[in-house]
Amino acid sequence: LFASLELSDLSPLLNAEDPFSLLLGFEICRVRIEGNAAFIELGTQFLEKLFGEPETCNARLGIYAACAIITTNEVRKSAKATNKPIFWIHLAALAHAGVLTQGLIGLPDPKGFLNWAADRFLPHYVWTCIVDRREAPRWKPEWISPDHLMTELFGRTQNVLHSLPENLRPTPWVALFEKVSAPLIESGRILAAVFPGQFDNFHGGPVEGLRSEQFEDIENQLEAAFAFAMQPSEKATKNMLRILISTFEQPVKDVAEELSHLQIASHFALVSRSEEIADAIKGRAFVLLYDAKGLDLVTDLFSVIAETCAVKRDAIQYRQILCDAATKMCFFIDETEALSKLLLVFDVLVQRDEKLAPVLAKAKAIAKTKIGRC
Repeated sequence: LFASLELSDLSPLLNAEDPFSLLLGFEICRVRIEGNAAFIELGTQFLEKLFGEPETCNARLGIYAACAIITTNEVRKSAKATNKPIFWIHLAALAHAGVLTQGLIGLPDPKGFLNWAADRFLPHYVWTCIVDRREAPRWKPEWISPDHLMTELFGRTQNVLHSLPENLRPTPWVALFEKVSAPLIESGRILAAVFPGQFDNFHGGPVEGLRSEQFEDIENQLEAAFAFAMQPSEKATKNMLRILISTFEQPVKDVAEELSHLQIASHFALVSRSEEIADAIKGRAFVLLYDAKGLDLVTDLFSVIAETCAVKRDAIQYRQILCDAATKMCFFIDETEALSKLLLVFDVLVQRDEKLAPVLAKAKAIAKTKIGRC
């Protein structure tokens, strides 16, 4: 499809502000340099715009992230697409976010716009995406932040560059690539460059080609976190289950710290589709509830529990175990404010999937009854 494109056909794309349109321009240049070396300079221009001036780059990614959060929330309602597949929602939302970024690039306060979008839309967005994870387990909703977008774009340009033999990689491209990689390595965010994007869930599974000897030591040391990047091995899955079971009877020392561990473990359970790990996480989460004095921790714990329910591929089974978990949680909790927060969460989940309305009815009734007694 791209083989017939000339410089004059592709160069107008340099005017784009949507970061993924700029990435596409670079990808096409890589395809075309094998027949026309003039595409090296054009590819350099795409890279310079994509990763150039930090302030401009951060503004672009901040606007895109804000628009993606808003459109992911609103596209189902606006398009009357409640039952559309997840990949359709992602495609529509991100394409629209790119169009909006093009129009909003001149905003005087991009960071303020992102903060406004996060304050108004982020909670709804996160809970909506938790339901999505049954069908799209490998991508985490918080990976839409500007920092994660930067590492994703870097990872995808890295893939493009490495598709060329080392001796054929254009020098300007390599120089820019090394300049961008340095701060990512220094900050420790370089591993996120191989995390999946929003459409990598639908390829049938992680790219097994990433599994090589160079990753074995990393997997041994960071088995849980490494599940973000690729399919966990059978050994890693067994070790994660062993760790969770061994801690189940231990007293709670720090709820917030344990919560962060369970959040990683829940992603591990989803990627590996391990019901044993999911059950162990839910069990420990309910143990933590007794010590979760902070109201925010109650909803955070429920998010972990709800996320592990998504390990069930079958929609009916998923809704049933979510019903059981929500009901049990409302039995556990007596604080009025915490129950009120859960009711708000239940409303968001029902907005995302109307079939959850009868599923969550019992939990909502329990919560409302307890609130009425207080």
